[in-house]
Amino acid sequence: MPACGGTCRSSAISRLTPVISVLLAGGVLTAFYFFGIAGVLQDKLSFIPWVGPPELLDVLIVVAALGPALTVLPTLVLTSKYLKV
Repeated sequence: MPACGGTCRSSAISRLTPVISVLLAGGVLTAFYFFGIAGVLQDKLSFIPWVGPPELLDVLIVVAALGPALTVLPTLVLTSKYLKV
């Protein structure tokens, strides 16, 4: 048995989950901007003020800041709730 009592793998997965979720969310937002808005919609609907790369960067920063918190906080709350004996 490992020195960590068998919880090393779950601990590594719980640290990796927020990173994966932020990367997926950021990738989807970036792909939607470049392939949807900048690639197609801006040319066809020019009367709408579309977002640009600066706004995309702002959103990616917010997602990077809030993503781990929104992933980890519910886990901590539920874990503490069920570990109370």
